[in-house]
Amino acid sequence: MKLALALGGAAGLDWAHIGVIHALHNRGVSIAAVSGTSIGAIAAVCLAADRLNVLDEIARSLNARQLMRFIDIDPRRGSMLGGRAVTRQLRQHFGHDRLQDLFVPTAIVAADLVTGDEVAITRGPVVDAVLASIAIPGVFPTGAPRWHDPG
Repeated sequence: MKLALALGGAAGLDWAHIGVIHALHNRGVSIAAVSGTSIGAIAAVCLAADRLNVLDEIARSLNARQLMRFIDIDPRRGSMLGGRAVTRQLRQHFGHDRLQDLFVPTAIVAADLVTGDEVAITRGPVVDAVLASIAIPGVFPTGAPRWHDPG
């Protein structure tokens, strides 16, 4: 059986994605395509890049102390939080990856900051796409809008 997964976002609640993906894999279900938004975008790229171990590792190591290192107050960047630690973590695991080169077709869902329209990002740097999807204007930085890279 093959199916496409759509993974949503709800902060830490969506760590459940890990269990669902593993259960599908254990039952021999092949994922033909994946999309995700917010934390679902992170799960989607880990699945599509065949790096679920990265997602497992992050989820298992997260505790209050680890979570605090992701909170970097920096209002100079146009938001309350700087996002540097999250960006570093993403670059460490996906720094040279492009969405169109992943093992499974992937769409990362974000919102256009000006129009509010949904945007499905299917090409360009993985890190930029995920940063666009997890952004919260004024709270968590939107990052550089390089996700539209046609190459």
